[in-house]
Amino acid sequence: MSDSTLRRKANRIGYILKKGYVRTKSIPSIIHEKVSGYTIYGTVDNRKDLFFVYGDSELYFNLLSEDDVERFLREEYEARNLVF
Repeated sequence: MSDSTLRRKANRIGYILKKGYVRTKSIPSIIHEKVSGYTIYGTVDNRKDLFFVYGDSELYFNLLSEDDVERFLREEYEARNLVF
């Protein structure tokens, strides 16, 4: 599934999908390999305030693969009785 399709599907149910390189949260941020990943954010009461939902850990940003994002979104669509 393309990035734009994943973003559009995430936006339809109130999530924001960010793509970037997997990197550490330490300063300076270390990128060992150029590996892309995703983080999913939500919004509070449809405002622009973002909150973390899924995809980071204590040490890293952007840990989700494309398959992880698709699986998460499918589960969210099913929980809302929507067609993915």
